[in-house]
Amino acid sequence: MTTWKIIIEIIIGFLSILIGATFWSCIKTPSFFGRTLENVNELKKFISFIGKDNIIESANQPITLPEGLNYDTLISLKIRSSTIAVNKLRNLIFLFFIFILILSYYLNIIFIIINLTCFFIMWFSKISTYAKNNVFDDIITLISYIYKWYQIEPGKCMNFCLIERPKLFSNIFETVITELK
Repeated sequence: MTTWKIIIEIIIGFLSILIGATFWSCIKTPSFFGRTLENVNELKKFISFIGKDNIIESANQPITLPEGLNYDTLISLKIRSSTIAVNKLRNLIFLFFIFILILSYYLNIIFIIINLTCFFIMWFSKISTYAKNNVFDDIITLISYIYKWYQIEPGKCMNFCLIERPKLFSNIFETVITELK
């Protein structure tokens, strides 16, 4: 085996580790988002970290919703756009990893096993800080939207959060309302 193949495989191995970490963070992001929304203590930490006054001030900024768009649609679009972005990144990363496997095949068949191992071992790593920050940004936005919506249309907000989508929004609704009184 030549030295240049080993050097290229070392570089590809590092890429497999980075790709694996990113891919598995994308896979873990939706469940991390859901667990965070279910954890009232975490939601209280968000509100405390951002500051009640900052949330209230942010919610008091005028938002002009386009014709036919209301807060339940805005909230759903926020979650959907975040999910689509994570899924697209996951798919793109996976395609890049397939390319790496093909490249490894041409170097030496044993390198495929090495790269697959590097990729799958990253499943055991924690979700990346970048992915956590994206989830936190989404939750901060949801807190602001829910608070503002509750100020404008409390009945509709309560119905959406507690009746239509309670699994996802009941904890954040109750935390926002109790913490921001």
